[in-house]
Amino acid sequence: MRPFEPEARADSDQAAVAGVSETLASLWNWAAAVREAEMRRLENRVPGLRAGARNEVDRAIQRVVEGLFGDLGARLSRDAALIDAVHVLFALDTPGGKP
Repeated sequence: MRPFEPEARADSDQAAVAGVSETLASLWNWAAAVREAEMRRLENRVPGLRAGARNEVDRAIQRVVEGLFGDLGARLSRDAALIDAVHVLFALDTPGGKP
């Protein structure tokens, strides 16, 4: 039996935290790209939309994203297996993947 190695455990914990952080950053970037695409689509469909209304739509989309992904970091930290699922579900590993 190998003795407990706190350095190895710390390295493992740091790798897990880095994996969660990288996944969350990728997911938020993906969500931002979707939001931007939807705002461009809105501008094309409703070209005369006033700036105030456009800003309110943008804020509404952001609130939806925050509601969906708000506590995801805590959930990913508790269950590292979810990291792979998030990558697959949102195609985060696909270079040039379409949001």
